[in-house]
Amino acid sequence: MHTLGRRLGLPLATALLAAALWGATGGPVLAVHTIGADDAVLHLAARTGFRAVVQLLEWRQVEPAPGEHYWEYPDFLVQACEHYGLSLVLRLDHPPDWALRPGESPPLDVAAYGAFVERVARRYRGRVRAYIIWNEPNLALEWNGQTPDPQGYAELLQVGTQAVRIGDPAALVVAAGLAPTNQNDREAVSDLSFLRALYPLGERPIWDAQAVHPYGFAHPPDAAADHDGLVFARLAVWRRILAEQGSPHLPLWVTEFGWTVGPASPQDAWQLVSPELQARYLASAVAMVRRALPSVEFLAVWNLAPALAADDPMSGYGLVAPDGQARPALVALNQQMPLRWSRLTRALSGLAKQLFANSDEVQVLALDAPVRLSDTATAYVHWAKPYGGTAPARSWEATFYLDAPGSNRWDLVMETMQLEERANFVYLNGERLAAIPVTGKTPFASVWTTVHLEVPPGMLRSGANRLRVELSPRLRTQQDVRYESVQLRNVRLIRR
Repeated sequence: MHTLGRRLGLPLATALLAAALWGATGGPVLAVHTIGADDAVLHLAARTGFRAVVQLLEWRQVEPAPGEHYWEYPDFLVQACEHYGLSLVLRLDHPPDWALRPGESPPLDVAAYGAFVERVARRYRGRVRAYIIWNEPNLALEWNGQTPDPQGYAELLQVGTQAVRIGDPAALVVAAGLAPTNQNDREAVSDLSFLRALYPLGERPIWDAQAVHPYGFAHPPDAAADHDGLVFARLAVWRRILAEQGSPHLPLWVTEFGWTVGPASPQDAWQLVSPELQARYLASAVAMVRRALPSVEFLAVWNLAPALAADDPMSGYGLVAPDGQARPALVALNQQMPLRWSRLTRALSGLAKQLFANSDEVQVLALDAPVRLSDTATAYVHWAKPYGGTAPARSWEATFYLDAPGSNRWDLVMETMQLEERANFVYLNGERLAAIPVTGKTPFASVWTTVHLEVPPGMLRSGANRLRVELSPRLRTQQDVRYESVQLRNVRLIRR
């Protein structure tokens, strides 16, 4: 079985496990929309009992220039969600400047977007449950300042759907969540009008679900569809429109919803609720969907993030307060979880890894995701930009996961380039490991060399581990210039 499992591979095992658990209970998949999710946020999401997370993957950060890709964060995100037993849903938008097409609709290079979507789906094949194609295209703010255009978004959605199907046929494709609004002008198009235009009569959609954002504003979730219809119960109106347009069986995904405790501008102060009401309304909304809205298959609370600034409007919706303390809403949602799915999926994921994965090797940094630490921005064609985009960049940290490091010795293996100094140090979980040896051959500036560092027993731990690399404090030259540069790639831990 172990040999067969390794031949099949962990991505296939993970995909089969995720598919089996996705619809294992009645009611919606309970999820949370994260913002810049790190290890602490994902750990908290799992501990609360959420089964999935939604996270924006910004195109402009992954591909800031054509063909120039940075995979470090999404690679971490996928690995971390697997470790914590969380299904991952990626929202793909925020285009780079080079892909924008002002004055056009869609206001971006559609072919380039399709290539990006396909590349992401192919890279994480079997490891990401679903992809959301864009966000709130009925707002000019999300449509590069252009007047929202349902036909233009339909074109983008078709391309994005086909790109996912090519990259990962098993992944789900979700049409962008629509912002609830009754406006119809250059700044916004009513979500109801937009939905009718997006689903012409007689045309069957090729995607798998339609996302919506039924924010409750200041009203309880069971408030009737008055208040200009800006209530959580707007879900029933969206359901009716889909049925009228010939798509009665298309599932609805709530990829954002919530209530805010502040801050708010004076004109939006009517939307504020107390922390106690926020908790009660969120819990009631979950119960209401379970009880009366079976067509809602996915329900994601907005938001869970590292502690946001107190004056950040998004902080008011957060399940964690600006001081880092959990709000009553987080406790109330924890009590709504019928089963601790995170614990179940973590246990089953661990079993899958034993059967299907090579547990003797853990990838920390991919071969195609080089990191360059440097005192200078000077670079040649085959050099990456300094880590973080600017110099000096003197340290790099990464989180990786081990289920059971055991008492064996491990080797930290990495490929290096441009290494000149003998005092570039590596730290594991805060303990200094060793200096990276200078073993490159001339020309040192263009040759990748593999180095091995021995990891003593006890330095690695089960769960999250931290790797840190620091440049040496090299003495200044006669010209008072400080210069050191090293590139790292294909960093991994191998059990001896």
